[in-house]
Amino acid sequence: MILAVCYYYGLGIERNAVKTIELWRDVIDAGGIDCVMELVPVYENGRGVDVDLGKAAELYKKASELTSDAWKRQFYQVYYGMLLIRGR
Repeated sequence: MILAVCYYYGLGIERNAVKTIELWRDVIDAGGIDCVMELVPVYENGRGVDVDLGKAAELYKKASELTSDAWKRQFYQVYYGMLLIRGR
């Protein structure tokens, strides 16, 4: 996770959003919930990538499966907000 943060902020290495996301995803796939908290805002706000609420919702869902009710509530807020934006 530390290497991903270095890539994200350009700490001692050139900033690289693609590499950051790749590293965070590896940790998430291994069950590391901490990286979800780092990666969700990247997709929600388009930090180094295009805004992708679908990917953000996917990550909230993953977090809700691994952790607390607070993450579940956040997932549903993002998911249903995304449906409203798309007019469904």
